[in-house]
Amino acid sequence: MTRSEIPADPYGYELIESRSHPGNHFYRNPLPPALPNIPAIFGDGLCAYEAKSAFHYGDELAAIAGQRRVAPIFFRTNCILRADKDRTAVEILIAGRRVGYIAEADARRLALELRAAGVDGDVQCRAEIRGAAVGPIAKPGGFRLNLDLSFPIRILPAT
Repeated sequence: MTRSEIPADPYGYELIESRSHPGNHFYRNPLPPALPNIPAIFGDGLCAYEAKSAFHYGDELAAIAGQRRVAPIFFRTNCILRADKDRTAVEILIAGRRVGYIAEADARRLALELRAAGVDGDVQCRAEIRGAAVGPIAKPGGFRLNLDLSFPIRILPAT
């Protein structure tokens, strides 16, 4: 499929040709600004941490990212990580919607590192909703959620 055969996206995604696979395209939105008044995790920019529990939140991810398209999508956003009272679970929220949890072992480590950094409430993190294509270049699967989270964490103060 050539770029001219892929329709313009009504949600404002930019259609980008893959550098590693010329002739293949994907949709990506502009990187959003940080959320105000919430400390942020400063990751490595790769969004390599997969929130496996997000598989169960496909409808929420689809509503946030604007449904699947004829080319894969990479919807970049900010998420809120919210630890429960006993700090054994960390909920992932995007646009006020629960979209998954941090794995239990990682949640304990994250809670310890946040406490050591002086963060006692919510923290933000970059996130990427990845959606498989539909149509003539369809791939199996729906939406995945990856976070810009790597250990040890670095915290940027709230702005």
